[in-house]
Amino acid sequence: MEWFYVNGQFVERSQATIPVDQTGIARSFGIFDLFRTVNGQPRFFEDYLRRFSNSQRFLDLSRQIEEEEIRIAVTGLQERNGYDHSTFKMVLLGDGPDGAPVYDPFFYIMNFPLASQRPAGVKVITHEYVREFAEVKSLNYFTTFALTRKKAAAQAAEVIYHKDNLVSEASRCNVFVIRDGVLSTTTQHILHGITRMHVIEAAKQIMEVRLEDLSPSDLMEADEVFITSTTKDVMPVTHIDGQVVGTGKPGDMSSKLQKTFEDYFLDKVIVA
Repeated sequence: MEWFYVNGQFVERSQATIPVDQTGIARSFGIFDLFRTVNGQPRFFEDYLRRFSNSQRFLDLSRQIEEEEIRIAVTGLQERNGYDHSTFKMVLLGDGPDGAPVYDPFFYIMNFPLASQRPAGVKVITHEYVREFAEVKSLNYFTTFALTRKKAAAQAAEVIYHKDNLVSEASRCNVFVIRDGVLSTTTQHILHGITRMHVIEAAKQIMEVRLEDLSPSDLMEADEVFITSTTKDVMPVTHIDGQVVGTGKPGDMSSKLQKTFEDYFLDKVIVA
């Protein structure tokens, strides 16, 4: 039996529903966030809560979902579902009649088991686009899904966005490059990923880190490229638009950073 949390109630997945005339769904007026557990331990949970609260303020609903409610809901789902490795997806929709002066919150959390195995490296494609309100984790993924066929044809796992010769982010990830032993990542028009933030801190232990603009040519000329996200951690990129990155295999520095990041997380758990 699988449990979700919907508007203040724990419900079986089969009973979890959203009205078909729900404004947040019909107008894509909503936000979400997603975190994971490792061995039953929510990873960087407080950081995700803060980001979710910031996104809530952007929606400006009639009230905010308090962090304490979220903590209680997450604990309840952990107890009911009992997954060691899982994802928690928190979704907040604006609820009310179309055109209302203010919308009420419709809040739910889904909890799914997460496979521990991931590919060693991935292919990506690029696309000229910059997300509106990139700093908010909104439900607007229209461009991402419109590129599904193009991604499939290229056997690509992700799309990296760029515009006006400036790389921003991938559709669900942040982007990093390594060149001459220096790690660089973009700062403009991006969602400031929680994993990104902690990877930067972990990387400082083993290499120089620069926060700077990157161009598409910087990606193509890099020794190594990787993407980061809640479920991908540090994921090496082996091909971009069919062109080989570095040797076409996960690079030495990316592999070293993967281990460094794992140790960094374990240290935080021990300290906590």
